[in-house]
Formats: sequence, C-alpha cells, structure tokens
Amino acid sequence: MEGTSRKSWSLSDRRTDQEVLKEMGLGLLEPDDPESSADDTPMTNMIQAKAGLKRKHNIENVNPNISNTKARRSPSHSPRKRHIDAASPDTSHSKSSPKSFEKNTPRTLQPSNLNSQQESCETSNVYQSAIDDTLLPQHPVSEDHRKSVRERYQSSPSPDNLQEVSNPSTSSAVENTAQTLKKKHATADAFELVSDEVMLSIFKWLPKATLVTCMFVCKRWHRIASDETFWQRLELGNRSIARNAIGRILSRKPIIMRLAGSTIGEWNNTLNFTGEARLQYLDLGLCSISLNTLNALLERCVNLKKLSLENVPVDTDSCRYIGNCPKMETLNLTMATGFTPEGLTFILNGCKGLQSLNVSWCKFCAACIQVLVTAAPKCLQRLNLAGARHLDDEMVMSLVKSCPRLQELDLSDCPQLTEVSVKALSRLNSLEHLALSRCYQLQTMHMFHLNGMPALQFLDMFGMLLESSIITLKARMPGISINKYMLSAVARPTVGPRRTSVWGLRTRD
Repeated sequence: MEGTSRKSWSLSDRRTDQEVLKEMGLGLLEPDDPESSADDTPMTNMIQAKAGLKRKHNIENVNPNISNTKARRSPSHSPRKRHIDAASPDTSHSKSSPKSFEKNTPRTLQPSNLNSQQESCETSNVYQSAIDDTLLPQHPVSEDHRKSVRERYQSSPSPDNLQEVSNPSTSSAVENTAQTLKKKHATADAFELVSDEVMLSIFKWLPKATLVTCMFVCKRWHRIASDETFWQRLELGNRSIARNAIGRILSRKPIIMRLAGSTIGEWNNTLNFTGEARLQYLDLGLCSISLNTLNALLERCVNLKKLSLENVPVDTDSCRYIGNCPKMETLNLTMATGFTPEGLTFILNGCKGLQSLNVSWCKFCAACIQVLVTAAPKCLQRLNLAGARHLDDEMVMSLVKSCPRLQELDLSDCPQLTEVSVKALSRLNSLEHLALSRCYQLQTMHMFHLNGMPALQFLDMFGMLLESSIITLKARMPGISINKYMLSAVARPTVGPRRTSVWGLRTRD
C-alpha cells in the first residue's frame, strides 16, 4: 500500500492555481464574513458540509474530471478531496497520501498568487460562479486573496459597459434618436398632418351644435368650423337670440335663415360685423325685434331675394333699406305696420324685379294704396291686397294698367269694389287665380263677366254667396273651380305644416 506510487494532489505543483482548481473540481472561494473561516461553529460546518455535498454531486454529474493538456496524470486516477482544518494556522504545502486521506488529516490550503495573465482574463461571471460553487467544507482564504479577487471583479467591465465603451458614438446616437422620437410623440398632433380640405369633408357631417363645440378646440378648428359652407342654412325659429349675437350669425355668411317667432336682442352693428351679408332668403315673420336692430340688419342684407316681415313694425328707413335690394323677387309684408307713401315708393322703385308682393291687412291709407297701384312694377305676377278698406274701382283700373302680367290677385275684404272692378279685372288675360271674398257689393251675376277670361282657373268668393248661387256659378262657369282655396299663399315663406323650409328651400342640412 505504501509502496505503490499513487499520484496525489499538491499545491506545490508549478501549474497555475486556476488549472489545479479546475482539475480538482473546485472554484475560487471567498466567504462573506472574513472571520468566519477561523471561528466556524459545529452547526455552521454541518450546514456548509451539506451544501457542499449537494454542489459536489451536481458538479460530478456534469463533468467531474476536467481534462487539462498540462496535467500529465493517469486517466484511471481520480482526484481526491482534501480535508482541511479551518482552525489550523499551518499554511505549508504538502502532499497527502491515501493513508493520510483516510485518517482525515487536516491540512491548510494556501493558494498561490495568480499570475498577471489570469488577472486580466477573469471577469465578473467567473468571480460570481466561484462564490456560488462552494464544495463541502470551505477552505480558509487569506484576506489579501479576497481583496485581490474583489478588486478584479470591480475593475472588470460588465457586458453592457463593454458595449458602451467599445462604441460610444453609437450609444449617443441611439439616445438622441430616442429622445427625438419621444419629444415628437409628446408634442405631435395627428390633425396637423391632415389638410384643411380633409377636415372640411369630416366636419360637414356634424350638426350645427357640434360644430360650435369644435370651435373651442383651437384656432385652426375655429377657422375650419367657421367655413361658410357649413352655415349656408340656419334654422333659428322660435328661439331667443342674445344681444349682439345676430352679428356673429351674419359673420358665418349664411344664405338661408329662418328667424320666425324668435326674440332678437339688440345689436350694436359696429362691433362684430361690417360689410355686406350673403343672406338671400330671410324669414323674420312674427319675430320680436326693435326698429334699430331691424334697420341695421336690413342695411347689410343687400343681396336679399326673398324677405318676410310678417307682423313686424317698420318705418321709412326700413322701406329704404328694402328698396336697396335690387334682386328682390318675393316680399311678404302681411300685417306689417308703419308704412308711409314715401316708404312704399322706396320699395316699389328700388325692387324693379319684384314678382310676388303680399301687403294684406297693412292698414294702408288711401295715399299708400294710390302709390302702390300706380308704382307697382310691370313684372309683378302675384299680389295680395286683402283688407285694403280704401281700395276703390278707379284704383283697381290703375292696378290693371300697371300690372298686366298678374297671375294671382287677392282683393278680399275690400268693401268698396263694385261691378266696375270686375269688368276691369276681366281684361287680365294671364290671371289664373282671383279672390273676391267678402266684397259684399258684388253679386252672383257680376261674376259672369269673368267667364271669358282665357287663363282663369280658380275663383274664391267665401262669405258672400248662398249654396244655390254657388251651384249656379259652377253651372255657368264649368272650367273654373269655385271656393277651393280659403287662404292665400302669396309670398308666404311657409305654408301648412312645412316648418323646416322657406319658399320651398330647406333650412336644415
């Protein structure tokens, strides 16, 4: 037993410590507590021994014998573990025989200093694995060795640091790009990439109330939402219009606007709107509006084609502003008050293209009626003079001469008309509809003068004929409908239940 030459492990070998430790299956050791190697308790040794056995078993299963080209030993020999007494102060190196190994002779392991080549190659990963791969009882390591290993670990750069150091320009470029993208994401507005034309095509599907809300988003949205294409039709009937709000409405440049039955506040026309409005169709019927606001509104609406001022008080200035609308075609002044002969002259002389006029129940004096029948434009086709108490036969004859193209005429509630007026009206060859209701001086036989009119289709005589007289008229005038329309629709913006349109034009999108 003693004579057999059996190779044993010794730290006196000239190979490097790292190679020896690899062959032994050991890693570098560095206990957390510097003094723990000298003052280990039995319980601590037992726990360390169990952990070492487990680690040893794992290492042997993976690769228990690491071959080394520099290690010249028999492949049949396997390394033996050394039992080292942690409390022994002896640091000398000696070979351990199998006999001494069986007797568990304690020895002290004193690792030699690692050469400079190993120090430059070791990294933090080697150091960490050396700490974790502890086998059985730990060997005491000197304080100098622990410090040198710790310094090498701290001085060795991590993979991240190596990458940053190796290519600092790339790292800075990536950082700058990331910061730029972050700023763009933080401040970018997707709508800035959308053109105004696309925004207009989106906003056109929104209702008016939503458009008003969009105006408060930003200046660009306010400008786009204020585009005149969105405000061509306005339905503001039966509402309360705030003070000076009418000016802001006109600044939207609407074309069709209905304000029937609304209460319109005062408007200081020098504040928020100057110039001419684009309004062409305006319904102010039955609205509550002051003369100053009305005149300021009419003064700027010089492009009006159709206007309704039903039951709205006017004055001479209002008539003058109406006369400044050369494109006027339809004018509804039903039950309007405040007319003067001078005011009517402004209207009739200024609106040469007037085709439909309703001045029923306006309480005209005789002078106003005289101005009307003599200055009415020749192109007038539809006229309603119902309720003109001062209208007589001579005025009717003047009217026939002034307006030979009349197609519809309503002279209801004119008590001074006689058979002379009927004969004068029979000369209107283009007349299709004639209303003579409640003209009590007219009789059934007077209507026979109208039998020769070529274009007459409707004759209304409500409140003055008996049922037998109506039957007689129908028999004597077979091509004419008797008492078919009780109410007149001359120049009226809305007829019947149609409250969302004026003169056949929609007021809502």
